[in-house]
Amino acid sequence: MIVVFVLIDCPPNVGVFAVNALMASDGVIIPVDMAYLGLLGIRGIERALALIREHLDHPIRIAGVLATRFDGRNNLSKEVFASLKNHFGDQMFKSVIPETVKLREAHVALLIDF
Repeated sequence: MIVVFVLIDCPPNVGVFAVNALMASDGVIIPVDMAYLGLLGIRGIERALALIREHLDHPIRIAGVLATRFDGRNNLSKEVFASLKNHFGDQMFKSVIPETVKLREAHVALLIDF
């Protein structure tokens, strides 16, 4: 048996493109920014998944939740991660994507070269 993974990157809003991508999927990985607004986005995606399951009769599952822009020195990052771990349990990935200054500086480099 061959298992194939296809990653479909969607915008953070739940529009037509995102619904179509979710309908084409068996599971979803939810990346969450380790800030307060990241937590607010969880409600939206959970509502969207519930609507897809109930009204479109598609049994999509959460394959995992991924912490992004995690900074272990920042209390907010740790609190958001703990809250997500409490809510999602084993669905939280143990690996995190750390915060990096280079990422925040990337757009400035583009403007300077302009």
